[in-house]
Amino acid sequence: MAQDNLVKQWWRQLRFDIPRIRTHAASRRRVRFVLISIVILVVIITAYAGTVASLEYKSAGWWGVGAILIAYALAFAVRRGMKTRGNAVTLSLSTTPKPSLRNEILDRRRILATLIGRAAYEVGLAHGQTGHLPAGSVRAAQLTRLRKDGLWDSVPPAIRDTLAAPEGSWTAAQTGRALMHLQAVAVLHWALRDDAMLSPLRTAASVNPDTLHSALADPDPDRDTYFLRSLSEIESQVSPTLIYLTRLQNELFKRGELQGDAATQVDPTLDDQAEAYMVYAASTGDADLIAEDLPIGGQLISEAPTQDLLHLRGIAAVRIITLHALLDAIDNQGLWKLDEILLQLASPKT
Repeated sequence: MAQDNLVKQWWRQLRFDIPRIRTHAASRRRVRFVLISIVILVVIITAYAGTVASLEYKSAGWWGVGAILIAYALAFAVRRGMKTRGNAVTLSLSTTPKPSLRNEILDRRRILATLIGRAAYEVGLAHGQTGHLPAGSVRAAQLTRLRKDGLWDSVPPAIRDTLAAPEGSWTAAQTGRALMHLQAVAVLHWALRDDAMLSPLRTAASVNPDTLHSALADPDPDRDTYFLRSLSEIESQVSPTLIYLTRLQNELFKRGELQGDAATQVDPTLDDQAEAYMVYAASTGDADLIAEDLPIGGQLISEAPTQDLLHLRGIAAVRIITLHALLDAIDNQGLWKLDEILLQLASPKT
């Protein structure tokens, strides 16, 4: 996916900021910056073109030198409004295609977090660790909260049925799937700029315990001044996730743990590509940890217990699905992939 050029970013930002300039200082600053830049460019072009048309070439040359100096001054001013992310230089402006997209992703994160919270309660209920909460109180509180937040009408019917099901009625498989998707909440948390970084997969993608609580908290009234991460930032997470997922697939296949469709996803060449592991390790500052294999926890994948590999494979799969869902959403292809994640969790498969 090609990144939008500078003019498109400015135009998209103006469409977003102009309706908000009376109430938001940040929007006023961005609009002023873009408009002043355009005015200076017009002045430079007009002055130089007029001079060329009315004076001798020799005199116009001096005007041209002055125009170049002004252009350099403008370039430095524009540079101050830009920042470097990885190897790409982008404007320090929103890369969100439309203001409503962030709110739509926030809503889906809230619904997803609610499902995971219910799953955690189901686990506690199965192990007698729910304290003295009255029967049905958690379910009632969740449904009330979704209605209060104005989300209930937008929740797919299958999800409504799942949340409204009697406490203790979820299957073990359904509960496990929901808890695994805490990784999806973590990815959305990062994409919404609530976390500075995604946990590396070598740590088994541990999730900050405050992430779920934050996803369920009341929205910040100033949230509309924050923006989503750019396409390039999200894309930068895809490649290392795929490397880990493929390596895990290969190792589990060797151990006879994968069959059917999963076995067809094995890449027979990747195990011989130690260089790919080293490139990724160097990019994360972990080159000293890797010789010919990727780490997981404090050991290599080839040495780790099968159960740990299966768990990390599930986490990596959820991460890559969520990243691709975000890329489609920011690329104006809709939120249907995020909705599919929610609908998958509504399935009571055993």
